[in-house]
Amino acid sequence: MLAKLLIKNSKFIYSLEIEPNSAKTFYLKIQSGGDYRPAFNLWKIDSFIQKTQVEFILLGFFYGLAVVMVLYNLFLFFSLRMKSYLYYVLVITCSVMANLQNNGLAFQYLWPNYPIWNAIANPFFVSLACIFILLFTMSFLETNRYLPRFKSIAMILMVLNGLVIVSLFLSKMVALNIMLLSTFSTFTTVLT
Repeated sequence: MLAKLLIKNSKFIYSLEIEPNSAKTFYLKIQSGGDYRPAFNLWKIDSFIQKTQVEFILLGFFYGLAVVMVLYNLFLFFSLRMKSYLYYVLVITCSVMANLQNNGLAFQYLWPNYPIWNAIANPFFVSLACIFILLFTMSFLETNRYLPRFKSIAMILMVLNGLVIVSLFLSKMVALNIMLLSTFSTFTTVLT
């Protein structure tokens, strides 16, 4: 017996017909590019609907706040003409895009017909966000003036993050391994 896709959702949802006090065996085969580990949950329909309603409210607050931050900082950029505000907008935008891909909403609403892009979108946006974080840090803290050595470190990290983006189109597993190093190094350097 095949289970049928129940509803359009950011997750794969199937209706399984199981009679009370009975047992059935279902087989599922998943093919992935290496970093996808799906969660398997059994829900009663009413419990699942309640859970997704709360989840959508929380995601709405999160993404709504992100949009407000983008618009406010764009306003500051156009008013004050300071590059750091533009870099900050790009950091937020890339982070939001990575989160949208991570929770499945990007594939559901933005690029539903592009599964290959969906498979590499998260590391692409995370690496791009890291590059913009470095540019924001250099601009906002005026590191060229107060910490000139930071520029060479930042350039190395930007190249490393750029290497992730380029290698995504060659080997996703290599890109993910480089991304672990580049992301950790970027955040450690910026926080330090």
